[in-house]
Amino acid sequence: MDTLTTTVSAACMIAVGMAFAEHLVNMERFGRQIRWITALLLLIGLLRPWSNPAKTFFPDNISPQTENSYAEQLQETADELLEKSIAAQLRQNLNHQLESHGVSARVEAVDVHITEEGSIDINEVTVSGNLLTATIYLREWLGDATRITALEQEETS
Repeated sequence: MDTLTTTVSAACMIAVGMAFAEHLVNMERFGRQIRWITALLLLIGLLRPWSNPAKTFFPDNISPQTENSYAEQLQETADELLEKSIAAQLRQNLNHQLESHGVSARVEAVDVHITEEGSIDINEVTVSGNLLTATIYLREWLGDATRITALEQEETS
């Protein structure tokens, strides 16, 4: 709200200054230059309050604890999104590899974890279709530490 108030105040002050300059200067001779300069000043005045996005979205009067809380929440959200993105990309790549090797199985889900050091651990891969053949290839590509499970299909009656 403060940013909007500052923007409106700047626009009003520049408009008053522009009107004052037009009355002082011969507009027939310097009108084009005055309009150009005032338009530039108006643009700068309108954009200036928005030039610091951190101040716009995080006010100055928040406590360091609240700021740290915001930063932690933002970091957690970014980590979750990164894990989901990596899992989706890995699932897509594994499906492509299985398909290119002629395996009639599909990777349905990949559970990944990013460690504090930044390495990616692949905890579990859920597979539908030919589990035995898929397991052979997935163990070769991902190693023995990755748990490979079959997708449980619900029975319909």
